[in-house]
Amino acid sequence: MKIVEVLIEHASHSLNRPFSYIYNGSKNIVSGVRVLLDFNFQELIGYVLNVKESNKTKEELEEELGFSLSEIKDVIDDPDGYDGLVFNRWLADMARKGEPIDWDEFWTDKV
Repeated sequence: MKIVEVLIEHASHSLNRPFSYIYNGSKNIVSGVRVLLDFNFQELIGYVLNVKESNKTKEELEEELGFSLSEIKDVIDDPDGYDGLVFNRWLADMARKGEPIDWDEFWTDKV
């Protein structure tokens, strides 16, 4: 489980301190990425400041910290780069190696 410190973007409130959330998802979560979370009965965007690993349960963490922890709903940004970066890396690697790409193999509308 990860403990994530998040700055929250909110139009009407001045939220000048980080809030702690937990994350159990499979996506890579690092400082600087945007996350989707619930805050004050609203779905908002937050910016990750810090991520810490913990072996404790949610209940143990809540007892230790003295407040309840909500879960991050989703990681919005890909920390490895912009959309399509993985494909572009693969394509560049194939070209560098001189390996031909059989594009017919990728078309899904074949009958």
